[in-house]
Amino acid sequence: MRRDTWHRYAHIPTPIYLLSLIIAMPWIRQSSDPKWILVHLLLLGAITNLIFVWSSHFTFTMLRLPATSDRKPYLVRVIFLNVGVVLIITGKIQEIKFLMVLGAVLVVISASLHAQSLFKHMSKALPSRFKRIPRFYIVSALFLVLGGTLGGFLSQGLKGETQYQLLFAHYSANIFGWIGITVAGTLITLIPTMLRTQ
Repeated sequence: MRRDTWHRYAHIPTPIYLLSLIIAMPWIRQSSDPKWILVHLLLLGAITNLIFVWSSHFTFTMLRLPATSDRKPYLVRVIFLNVGVVLIITGKIQEIKFLMVLGAVLVVISASLHAQSLFKHMSKALPSRFKRIPRFYIVSALFLVLGGTLGGFLSQGLKGETQYQLLFAHYSANIFGWIGITVAGTLITLIPTMLRTQ
């Protein structure tokens, strides 16, 4: 399969989540926690899939590695991720804590495999000024591991001060760690490159 064709297929989960968000909006508004469902469909579903695609793409492109070597492992990671997301959201709607924990475990496994894959391919690459970009993505994926783990604990309905502390850590790890470091790392690497080419 050609790279551009593969890239189009790899993007499929993101519009599916966005479309689901739009179609299911009337039911989401009537749910017990509509904000939670919206946030997780958008950030954990759509945005996380997008980050998986582009962090892999940038790593292989910038380090000039053959992307075909990672296609099957990538597919496994994405399956784990999206089955996990569906279980988490289903568990929340149906109030089944076990499903939420199982979903969190799959997300954590997926993020761990993503970090491991990026590290393995970074280690194989020849020295390059772009070799630092996968480091940002590896660190950000480890924050998703942390955020997913904390989410699993939060799904058990903790109360009091512990809940607020874990919730703050969960949001911080996912938004500032997983998403923030990914975006920052990409911009830090690409903006100087773009300025040099002008």
